[in-house]
Amino acid sequence: MEDRTISAVLKDLRHHAGLTQAALSKELHISRQVYSCYETGRRLPDLDTAVKLCSYYHITLDELLHGCSDVIPDQYRQFIKSYDELNPENQKNMHLYMHFLKNQEKYP
Repeated sequence: MEDRTISAVLKDLRHHAGLTQAALSKELHISRQVYSCYETGRRLPDLDTAVKLCSYYHITLDELLHGCSDVIPDQYRQFIKSYDELNPENQKNMHLYMHFLKNQEKYP
C-alpha cells in the first residue's frame, strides 16, 4: 500500500462521499476553517477528531495515517453503517442470513 498524507486521504474520502468541507465539519462539530487546515496539511487532527473521522468513514486509524489503497465503495459503506446500527441479536441474525445465502449459491 502506498503511504499518502493524511490531508490527501481526507480530501479523497470527502470527495468520494460527495461532501463539502462545511457539511463534514458540521458533522464533526468543528469549524470549516479547521477542517480545511487538515486537508491542506497545515494542521493535523487531534486524536479525538481522528477517531471521529475514522468512525465516520468506517476506516482504521492506520488507513487514515497511511492511506487507503482503495476507497470503500458507497454500497459497502452503507452496509457497514446499517450493520453497526443493528443490535447484537440482529447482527447475529445478519451473519446467519449471509451464511444461508452463501450456501444457497453453492447448492441451488
